[in-house]
Amino acid sequence: MSLESEIEKILSLKSADYVKGVRINEIARVIFVEIPLGKIKGKVERGYTSRLQISKLCRLIQEKTGLRPIPVFLASPELAQLESGLQASLLLAHPDIVSDCSISFSAGNAANVTVILSDLLDEKKLEAIRRHVREMILLASLTVDRIDFISPTQPPASLASILRAVKILSPVAPKTVYEYLKSRDFTCPSEKWLATKLDSARRKGLLVRSDDGAYALSADGVSVVPALRSKNSSDIERILLLAKRREW
Repeated sequence: MSLESEIEKILSLKSADYVKGVRINEIARVIFVEIPLGKIKGKVERGYTSRLQISKLCRLIQEKTGLRPIPVFLASPELAQLESGLQASLLLAHPDIVSDCSISFSAGNAANVTVILSDLLDEKKLEAIRRHVREMILLASLTVDRIDFISPTQPPASLASILRAVKILSPVAPKTVYEYLKSRDFTCPSEKWLATKLDSARRKGLLVRSDDGAYALSADGVSVVPALRSKNSSDIERILLLAKRREW
């Protein structure tokens, strides 16, 4: 059963029709559980839930999935659009370090913002993201109550791993590199994150890109990817792949 199906089963079992939606971020191992504030009362009534019931639901989701649920309280459809705008602006400004975000409102116009990171960051970069969030929230005439960061449970694929994948698969499109890394259990936050890493390596002279967008190692790139004699070496894996493709 897929993770999405497991969550749908839990929501159906608990008659949790007050949940507007869920968003899964497997990199950070969290699930955003979206609930309109207007559906919450002091105690459970027909058509309404309570914070205690939400806590119990989140505990059950965590027990069944192993992921950490984060309740996201939606104040209005307009403020839900603010979340989409903040997410888009963060991904544009910090494409290689931010993978997702949510805005929750406990009461009034005070926003609690959760930012999912693609990498481990120093305080200087975290402060730049905090400043970006505050500016966006203030533009909507709201205030920020709290900004929380969630780092990935596993570090993302290293440059060496990415270059090795390109060496084996070249000439190769970014999407194929992404699928290859994911199939070998490397952490890859998104295709956009990988595209940024590939372009950065190209600007450093480690990769070349053809007119059709395919990547291959440059001479400098070849020099930084070790050539080993073991059966797990990139050279052996490339030979096996070429044989499978019959490209001799």
